[in-house]
Amino acid sequence: AYNLRSSILEGFAKRLRSSLRTGDTIAHWHSCQFVCLLPQVRNVKDVGRVSNRMLEGLKPPFFMEDQKIHIKTSMGIAIKQHESVTSETLINQAQMALAKSKEAGSNNCKFYDEKIQAETERLLRIEKLLSFALERKEFSLVYQPQVSMEGKQITAIETLIRWDHPDLG
Repeated sequence: AYNLRSSILEGFAKRLRSSLRTGDTIAHWHSCQFVCLLPQVRNVKDVGRVSNRMLEGLKPPFFMEDQKIHIKTSMGIAIKQHESVTSETLINQAQMALAKSKEAGSNNCKFYDEKIQAETERLLRIEKLLSFALERKEFSLVYQPQVSMEGKQITAIETLIRWDHPDLG
């Protein structure tokens, strides 16, 4: 049983590593917990994308000793927003977010900061809806003239693509 657990942890770590970007770090933290450090984060959307990629990479079952094993994954995310935040505080925040994630069910992630959680969910939802917008014919092309105020003549034409979503507008 120990070798099976060890093999699953190795496979889990390998999948996590493949979801990360150059410069990101993964470490086996405790029991069945891993810590990922993302030092090159420009905005919250980056964290949302990476965590989403991790969850997607961990969804397929593992095959060990002719057994199909499904893993339930929960992630807790804390973001260092101020230089005064210590590593210990950051880990504690991630642990609290992990507890919220486990309460919500498997295969999800939760942020310690609820505002960031809401913003990330909104951005990921819009990104997902946008990926289907072309096939649903939700885009329209609009031409907008640029007019010279002196001569009141059209000097250029700007082309805009507008997205009209049935619910979001």
